Amino acid sequence: MVSFMKLIAALGVLLIAVPVVQAQLDTKSISAAITADSGNPAEDYEAYATILAATLRLLSPQQLARVFGEGTRVAVPETLNQSLEMGDVNFAGGSPRLSSEARVELDKVAEFLALNPNTRILIEGHTQFDGDRSQSLSEERASSAANYLGSLRISLDRMETAGFGGTRPLVDNPDRGRSAANRRIEIRVIEEEEEG
Repeated sequence: MVSFMKLIAALGVLLIAVPVVQAQLDTKSISAAITADSGNPAEDYEAYATILAATLRLLSPQQLARVFGEGTRVAVPETLNQSLEMGDVNFAGGSPRLSSEARVELDKVAEFLALNPNTRILIEGHTQFDGDRSQSLSEERASSAANYLGSLRISLDRMETAGFGGTRPLVDNPDRGRSAANRRIEIRVIEEEEEG
């Protein structure tokens, strides 16, 4: 497990190394920035950089701009939804309840986690529109998915959840039929602990 102090040290080096210009932060660029300062191989920092990139994704665009400068973005890593070729994990409007179709797709995540016992994930909940209840609803959706995976004997300690309301739409369109795709769960690997 990465120590908190090492993560903070990596962030400190990154803050010095990243110029205040448009930049896209991802695991590779973070590792490169740290290795340029330290002289050590980038591979030495991949685990820290992966965690740091996942942590930075939780910041809003405004927070990123305050820390790293205007136009800075954090690269979005491939989701497990994509790499496991999952179907949609969507919800009925205003609901955090998983459909039977969503459970079938989450079964694939449970199978993946059972085969990769050192892997931790971040479950992101999203809503169709932004509004008063959207933040709490997105958090409930993420928790609903985590609880379902927990019912399949996946330890809750291996999962983190976050809700983004309607701030990260897949479909930026007022058409209700198309933007229903925004009511979703996305799952990302945030850490793979070494055995031993």
